[in-house]
Formats: sequence, C-alpha cells, structure tokens
Amino acid sequence: MLTNLGKILITFSLVFIVLGLIFILGINTAEADSRNIVRVVVLTDVREIKLSIRSPYKILALNTNEELYRDRRLWRAKILPTESGIKIGKLDFKIYGIRIQPSKSPAIYLNGRRFRGAIDIIRQPNKKLLAINHLDVDEYVSGVLYHEVAPWWPMEALKAQAIVARSFALYQAKVNAHKDYDLVSTVYSQVYGGRTSERGRTSRAVRLTKNQILTYKNKLFPTFYHATCAGYTENAANLWKINIRPLRGREDRFCRRSPHFTWKKKVSLKTIEEALEKADFKVGLIKAIEIVDRNISGRISELEITSTRGKIKVGSNRFRLAVGPNLIRSTNFTVQIKKRKAYFEGFGWGHGVGMCQWGAFFMSRKGYNAEQILGYYYPESKIKKIEQIKDARGKIKTF
Repeated sequence: MLTNLGKILITFSLVFIVLGLIFILGINTAEADSRNIVRVVVLTDVREIKLSIRSPYKILALNTNEELYRDRRLWRAKILPTESGIKIGKLDFKIYGIRIQPSKSPAIYLNGRRFRGAIDIIRQPNKKLLAINHLDVDEYVSGVLYHEVAPWWPMEALKAQAIVARSFALYQAKVNAHKDYDLVSTVYSQVYGGRTSERGRTSRAVRLTKNQILTYKNKLFPTFYHATCAGYTENAANLWKINIRPLRGREDRFCRRSPHFTWKKKVSLKTIEEALEKADFKVGLIKAIEIVDRNISGRISELEITSTRGKIKVGSNRFRLAVGPNLIRSTNFTVQIKKRKAYFEGFGWGHGVGMCQWGAFFMSRKGYNAEQILGYYYPESKIKKIEQIKDARGKIKTF
C-alpha cells in the first residue's frame, strides 16, 4: 500500500500533468481571449502572391485548425489558386482556405510588404486569391496611422487619431464578426500598410493610448473621421443608419487653414458615365448634373442627372463614391458642364462625419490635448479602457 506521502506526491504529479496539458492545449485560446484581434483584407482578387516567412511556421486548415504543414522558413514562394485549392511553391493544398501562422511576429512578407500576426489565404469562387491579416488591434493601428496622418504632427493629434482608429476597428470587428473579415486596407475602411508602414512617433502614440477607446453611454460607436470638414461636420444620420449625439454635425472653427479646405477638379463626362454604369445607375450620355438639395452643413443631399436615357436622382455620397472619393473630394461642391467635361469646385475632403483631422491638427497646435480634441468632435463621448465596456461574456458593447 502507498504511504500518505506517496499518495500526496502522486496527486501533485497528476495536478502538474493536467495543468501542463491545459497550458499546452489552451495557450492559443487564452491568447486569443486576452487580445483584441481584427481581420484586415490586404490583398484581393489577385492571381498570384509572392510569399516569404522568416520564422518557423505552420499552415492550418481554415475553420478546423488542422495542421497541414510546418517548416522552419520559406523564401520567395508563389501562392497560386488551383482548380481544387491553393498551391504554395510545390505544396498543393486541396482546400479553399488556409492560415499561415508564424511562431514569431512580424515574419510574413506578402509581395514584399511585411506583416505582423497571421495571414489567411482564401481561394475565391472566381479562382482569385484573398489575403486577410489577423493581428492585435494595437498592431493594426500602428500600421494605420502613418497613412491617415503625418508622423510629424503634434503628439496630441496623433493620440486622438490612434484612439479613433482603434475604436473604429473594434466596432467593425464586432459588426462584421459573421463575415470572413472586418476591414479592408483602403480608404473604404482605414488605410493600412502592415509593419512596413510603422513609424516611431505614430507607434508611440499607439503605445501612449493603449487599450483606450471612445464611448458614448458606455458603448462603443463607429468613430468616423475625415480629412477636412471645411467649417461644418456632417450628421451621420444623413449617410448611415445611426443617430447619436457624438455623430451629429457641428460648426468647426479650427480647419480653415487646412490645405484641403477648397478644391477643384475637371472630370470627363465619359469617366462619370462609366463609373455610374459600374455602380448600377442606368445613364446614357450625360447632358446635365443639377443639385436638387443641400443640408444644413452645405453638403449636397441629392443630384439629378439628365442623360440620353432620361433623368435619374442620385444620392450625393453614392455619386461621390462611384466616381471616386479622390476625384470628388466631398459632397459640398458646385458643378458646371462644358464640352463633355464636368468642372467641380468644392470645399473639404471626406464624408464630413466625426473628427476633422486637419481641425484636430490645428487644435493640437493651439494646446488642446487628445481628450479635448475628441470631446470637441464627438460631443458627450468619453475615453475608456476596452475592458470597461465588455459584457459578462467578454464581448464589447456597441451601438
């Protein structure tokens, strides 16, 4: 028979074994639960991707997490879609989607650009590839700020931008949880360039605001922002189905010296016709573009387009996005048509909702801190830590 001491030793041994197994099997789950992961499309509709991995890595099957392959490094392999799946170099995976999981980060290079976290590769129905970057939200924001503001801007403006970029990303992650990804890496979400786009001052702003988000009534809301409002921000309710106090328009006295306060653009009618057709508007040869109505901010609510197919009404924001947000910089414009050309003259850059980035810049130059900047552009909002607005299940509460 075992002595009492022997029984105790066996008991302790079993406890340590169980704890070890829990640690080994559960470490990935624990890590995922303790971090706030976002999924960002970094490549879409491509036929080939150049891949390098500078650390040990595993390739997993999407959805099941079954390990398909592992190796120490990978150098300049091509990812290609096949009839039955995905090919990486000489490896042929007969599956629609894989995850590339390095043991260190940042270690993955896609087409020469370096990324933190993991990468999903999905073969789409059109036999083209989609690449999605999985990474911690702060790592993501570090790859965003360089593209959204200049690294030399005052630190308080950079901190304000870091908080709204983090808040926007986590909101999108919550509302898009049922989809394959949360964000795209273009102006239609936030411009994101991966580890390659990180800079010292912008990364410092992310660290100084770690875990800070903007809330209203103890819930996360979509912290929209834009380059220049040109004197008056826009009501979010005019563009999207959200009507809360922080996202209502207000007069802005700070961005008058923005380099984007006014703009001019000449666009061929052919370009506009093709863009509208692509956006499913049935137009022929355009004869006239007329403004139907403006709202209190001065922005156009609706346009009427007369063409050889008759007249159609087009929402100004849909018109802007169809033609191109870098061509038609805002919906606050006038337009004249001369000899198959449209001449636009306008004010501001962007949709106008939420924080005006150049206004934030000039506020910081005048001594306002990040909290004051955000309070000005999002009235009645409060900065909180992410953990403060999670429910009992650990889920972020949102509008």
